[in-house]
Amino acid sequence: MENGKASSLGSEGIAAGRTLGGGGADEKIFQAGREDPRARRARYRRPPHCGARPKRALRQNGTDRDVIRFSEALLASRWLEDRAAGIYAAESFVRRFGEAEFRRRERWLRYTSDWATNDGLSVNVLGPQLLADRKRVQRVFCWARSRNRWYRRAAATSLIPAARRGFYATAVFRLARRLYRDSDEMVQKGVGWLLKEASKARPAEVARFLLSVKHDAPRLVLRYACEKLAPGERQRVLT
Repeated sequence: MENGKASSLGSEGIAAGRTLGGGGADEKIFQAGREDPRARRARYRRPPHCGARPKRALRQNGTDRDVIRFSEALLASRWLEDRAAGIYAAESFVRRFGEAEFRRRERWLRYTSDWATNDGLSVNVLGPQLLADRKRVQRVFCWARSRNRWYRRAAATSLIPAARRGFYATAVFRLARRLYRDSDEMVQKGVGWLLKEASKARPAEVARFLLSVKHDAPRLVLRYACEKLAPGERQRVLT
Protein backbone atom coordinates (compact mmCIF):
# COMPACT_ATOMS: atom_id res chain seq x y z
CA MET A 1 0.00 0.00 0.00
CA GLU A 2 1.10 3.60 -0.57
CA ASN A 3 2.38 6.12 2.01
CA GLY A 4 2.99 3.59 4.74
CA LYS A 5 -0.60 2.38 4.83
CA ALA A 6 0.42 -1.25 4.60
CA SER A 7 2.40 -1.20 7.83
CA SER A 8 -0.35 0.71 9.62
CA LEU A 9 -3.02 -1.67 8.42
CA GLY A 10 -0.88 -4.66 9.33
CA SER A 11 -0.14 -3.59 12.89
CA GLU A 12 -3.73 -2.54 13.57
CA GLY A 13 -5.11 -5.72 12.07
CA ILE A 14 -2.80 -7.97 14.05
CA ALA A 15 -3.52 -6.07 17.26
CA ALA A 16 -7.26 -6.37 16.64
CA GLY A 17 -6.92 -10.04 15.85
CA ARG A 18 -5.03 -10.75 19.05
CA THR A 19 -7.75 -9.00 21.02
CA LEU A 20 -10.24 -11.59 19.78
CA GLY A 21 -11.08 -13.92 22.63
CA GLY A 22 -9.38 -11.76 25.24
CA GLY A 23 -5.81 -12.05 23.94
CA GLY A 24 -4.99 -15.33 25.64
CA ALA A 25 -6.83 -17.93 23.53
CA ASP A 26 -4.57 -20.45 21.88
CA GLU A 27 -5.25 -22.77 18.98
CA LYS A 28 -4.89 -25.71 21.37
CA ILE A 29 -8.37 -24.85 22.61
CA PHE A 30 -9.72 -26.00 19.27
CA GLN A 31 -7.61 -29.09 18.70
CA ALA A 32 -9.39 -32.38 17.99
CA GLY A 33 -12.68 -30.51 17.78
CA ARG A 34 -13.09 -30.50 21.56
CA GLU A 35 -14.91 -27.32 22.38
CA ASP A 36 -14.56 -25.77 25.82
CA PRO A 37 -16.12 -22.53 27.13
CA ARG A 38 -13.05 -20.49 26.17
CA ALA A 39 -13.38 -21.76 22.60
CA ARG A 40 -16.97 -20.58 22.38
CA ARG A 41 -16.04 -17.12 23.66
CA ALA A 42 -13.11 -16.87 21.25
CA ARG A 43 -15.26 -17.92 18.33
CA TYR A 44 -18.09 -15.47 18.82
CA ARG A 45 -16.31 -12.37 20.19
CA ARG A 46 -15.06 -9.99 17.54
CA PRO A 47 -12.20 -7.57 18.03
CA PRO A 48 -13.28 -4.16 19.34
CA HIS A 49 -14.22 -1.76 16.55
CA CYS A 50 -15.01 -4.64 14.17
CA GLY A 51 -17.96 -3.75 12.02
CA ALA A 52 -18.54 -1.92 8.77
CA ARG A 53 -15.82 0.70 9.28
CA PRO A 54 -12.73 -1.56 9.30
CA LYS A 55 -13.91 -3.36 6.19
CA ARG A 56 -14.63 -0.04 4.49
CA ALA A 57 -11.15 1.15 5.43
CA LEU A 58 -9.61 -1.96 3.93
CA ARG A 59 -11.48 -1.39 0.67
CA GLN A 60 -10.55 2.30 0.54
CA ASN A 61 -6.90 2.08 1.59
CA GLY A 62 -5.70 -1.16 0.06
CA THR A 63 -5.53 -2.82 -3.32
CA ASP A 64 -6.77 -6.36 -3.87
CA ARG A 65 -3.18 -7.60 -3.85
CA ASP A 66 -2.44 -5.80 -0.58
CA VAL A 67 -5.37 -7.42 1.19
CA ILE A 68 -4.55 -10.87 -0.15
CA ARG A 69 -0.97 -10.59 1.14
CA PHE A 70 -2.12 -9.16 4.45
CA SER A 71 -4.70 -11.91 4.96
CA GLU A 72 -2.29 -14.66 4.00
CA ALA A 73 0.35 -13.39 6.41
CA LEU A 74 -2.16 -13.50 9.25
CA LEU A 75 -3.46 -16.93 8.28
CA ALA A 76 0.08 -18.30 8.38
CA SER A 77 0.37 -17.26 12.04
CA ARG A 78 0.36 -19.86 14.81
CA TRP A 79 -2.11 -17.73 16.75
CA LEU A 80 -5.83 -18.33 16.38
CA GLU A 81 -6.55 -14.62 16.85
CA ASP A 82 -4.30 -13.65 13.93
CA ARG A 83 -5.96 -16.21 11.67
CA ALA A 84 -9.41 -14.87 12.62
CA ALA A 85 -8.28 -11.35 11.69
CA GLY A 86 -6.91 -12.65 8.37
CA ILE A 87 -10.26 -14.20 7.49
CA TYR A 88 -12.05 -11.02 8.54
CA ALA A 89 -9.84 -8.97 6.22
CA ALA A 90 -10.33 -11.41 3.33
CA GLU A 91 -14.11 -11.13 3.64
CA SER A 92 -13.83 -7.44 2.74
CA PHE A 93 -12.83 -8.19 -0.84
CA VAL A 94 -14.51 -11.54 -1.41
CA ARG A 95 -16.84 -10.36 -4.17
CA ARG A 96 -14.10 -8.64 -6.15
CA PHE A 97 -11.80 -11.62 -6.65
CA GLY A 98 -11.54 -13.59 -9.87
CA GLU A 99 -10.24 -17.04 -10.74
CA ALA A 100 -6.59 -16.40 -9.95
CA GLU A 101 -7.46 -15.06 -6.51
CA PHE A 102 -9.79 -17.98 -5.87
CA ARG A 103 -7.00 -20.46 -6.59
CA ARG A 104 -4.67 -18.59 -4.25
CA ARG A 105 -7.28 -18.57 -1.50
CA GLU A 106 -7.88 -22.25 -2.10
CA ARG A 107 -4.24 -22.83 -1.13
CA TRP A 108 -4.93 -21.11 2.19
CA LEU A 109 -6.58 -24.32 3.33
CA ARG A 110 -3.08 -25.57 4.14
CA TYR A 111 -3.04 -23.13 7.05
CA THR A 112 -6.11 -24.63 8.72
CA SER A 113 -5.54 -26.93 11.67
CA ASP A 114 -8.65 -26.24 13.73
CA TRP A 115 -12.36 -26.14 13.04
CA ALA A 116 -12.76 -22.39 13.69
CA THR A 117 -10.23 -21.32 11.05
CA ASN A 118 -11.40 -24.01 8.65
CA ASP A 119 -15.05 -23.00 8.89
CA GLY A 120 -14.33 -19.28 8.72
CA LEU A 121 -12.26 -19.70 5.58
CA SER A 122 -14.52 -22.22 3.85
CA VAL A 123 -17.92 -20.68 4.67
CA ASN A 124 -17.11 -16.95 4.62
CA VAL A 125 -14.34 -16.73 2.00
CA LEU A 126 -14.34 -19.73 -0.33
CA GLY A 127 -18.10 -20.35 -0.15
CA PRO A 128 -19.14 -16.98 -1.64
CA GLN A 129 -16.62 -17.45 -4.43
CA LEU A 130 -18.09 -20.85 -5.26
CA LEU A 131 -21.50 -19.21 -5.29
CA ALA A 132 -20.23 -16.55 -7.70
CA ASP A 133 -19.06 -19.06 -10.33
CA ARG A 134 -20.61 -22.51 -10.74
CA LYS A 135 -17.53 -23.84 -12.55
CA ARG A 136 -15.49 -23.56 -9.37
CA VAL A 137 -17.71 -26.08 -7.59
CA GLN A 138 -15.77 -28.95 -9.16
CA ARG A 139 -12.80 -28.02 -6.98
CA VAL A 140 -14.57 -29.28 -3.84
CA PHE A 141 -14.43 -32.82 -5.20
CA CYS A 142 -10.64 -32.52 -5.39
CA TRP A 143 -10.56 -31.43 -1.75
CA ALA A 144 -12.82 -34.35 -0.86
CA ARG A 145 -10.11 -36.78 -2.05
CA SER A 146 -7.43 -35.25 0.19
CA ARG A 147 -5.83 -37.18 3.04
CA ASN A 148 -6.05 -33.99 5.07
CA ARG A 149 -9.19 -33.96 7.24
CA TRP A 150 -9.53 -30.17 6.97
CA TYR A 151 -9.60 -30.22 3.18
CA ARG A 152 -12.34 -32.84 3.29
CA ARG A 153 -14.32 -30.86 5.85
CA ALA A 154 -13.92 -27.71 3.74
CA ALA A 155 -15.26 -29.57 0.72
CA ALA A 156 -18.58 -29.86 2.58
CA THR A 157 -18.68 -26.58 4.48
CA SER A 158 -17.69 -24.39 1.51
CA LEU A 159 -20.96 -25.41 -0.17
CA ILE A 160 -23.05 -24.13 2.74
CA PRO A 161 -23.69 -20.61 1.33
CA ALA A 162 -25.08 -22.18 -1.84
CA ALA A 163 -27.00 -24.90 0.01
CA ARG A 164 -28.75 -22.31 2.21
CA ARG A 165 -30.19 -20.76 -0.95
CA GLY A 166 -31.15 -24.06 -2.52
CA PHE A 167 -28.42 -23.81 -5.19
CA TYR A 168 -26.09 -26.50 -6.54
CA ALA A 169 -28.30 -29.31 -5.23
CA THR A 170 -26.69 -31.91 -7.50
CA ALA A 171 -23.22 -31.02 -6.21
CA VAL A 172 -24.40 -30.90 -2.59
CA PHE A 173 -25.87 -34.41 -2.63
CA ARG A 174 -23.04 -35.83 -4.72
CA LEU A 175 -20.51 -34.45 -2.24
CA ALA A 176 -22.55 -35.68 0.74
CA ARG A 177 -22.75 -39.16 -0.75
CA ARG A 178 -19.01 -39.20 -1.24
CA LEU A 179 -18.17 -38.14 2.31
CA TYR A 180 -20.98 -39.25 4.62
CA ARG A 181 -19.13 -42.44 5.62
CA ASP A 182 -15.82 -40.68 6.25
CA SER A 183 -14.18 -42.07 9.37
CA ASP A 184 -13.16 -38.63 10.68
CA GLU A 185 -15.62 -37.00 13.08
CA MET A 186 -14.76 -33.49 11.89
CA VAL A 187 -15.69 -34.45 8.33
CA GLN A 188 -18.88 -36.16 9.48
CA LYS A 189 -19.93 -33.00 11.30
CA GLY A 190 -19.19 -30.94 8.19
CA VAL A 191 -21.36 -33.19 6.02
CA GLY A 192 -24.16 -33.12 8.58
CA TRP A 193 -23.98 -29.35 8.79
CA LEU A 194 -24.11 -29.04 4.99
CA LEU A 195 -27.22 -31.22 4.79
CA LYS A 196 -28.87 -29.36 7.68
CA GLU A 197 -28.43 -26.07 5.83
CA ALA A 198 -29.65 -27.63 2.58
CA SER A 199 -32.77 -28.87 4.36
CA LYS A 200 -33.91 -25.28 4.95
CA ALA A 201 -34.44 -24.80 1.21
CA ARG A 202 -34.91 -28.43 0.08
CA PRO A 203 -36.36 -30.39 3.04
CA ALA A 204 -37.98 -33.14 0.98
CA GLU A 205 -34.81 -33.87 -0.99
CA VAL A 206 -32.64 -33.94 2.12
CA ALA A 207 -35.10 -36.27 3.84
CA ARG A 208 -35.06 -38.64 0.86
CA PHE A 209 -31.28 -38.64 0.82
CA LEU A 210 -31.02 -39.37 4.54
CA LEU A 211 -33.57 -42.19 4.31
CA SER A 212 -31.52 -43.73 1.50
CA VAL A 213 -28.31 -43.78 3.57
CA LYS A 214 -29.62 -44.14 7.14
CA HIS A 215 -28.62 -47.80 7.48
CA ASP A 216 -24.90 -47.21 6.91
CA ALA A 217 -24.49 -43.52 7.76
CA PRO A 218 -22.79 -42.60 11.04
CA ARG A 219 -25.28 -41.54 13.66
CA LEU A 220 -23.48 -38.21 14.01
CA VAL A 221 -24.20 -37.31 10.38
CA LEU A 222 -27.87 -38.23 10.70
CA ARG A 223 -28.36 -36.25 13.90
CA TYR A 224 -26.81 -33.09 12.50
CA ALA A 225 -28.47 -33.37 9.10
CA CYS A 226 -32.06 -33.92 10.23
CA GLU A 227 -32.08 -31.24 12.92
CA LYS A 228 -34.25 -28.81 10.89
CA LEU A 229 -36.57 -31.40 9.36
CA ALA A 230 -40.17 -31.73 10.48
CA PRO A 231 -40.55 -33.94 13.58
CA GLY A 232 -42.12 -36.80 11.63
CA GLU A 233 -39.35 -36.85 9.03
CA ARG A 234 -36.69 -36.59 11.73
CA GLN A 235 -38.14 -39.60 13.51
CA ARG A 236 -38.14 -41.62 10.28
CA VAL A 237 -34.48 -40.81 9.73
CA LEU A 238 -33.36 -41.64 13.26
CA THR A 239 -35.36 -44.85 13.80
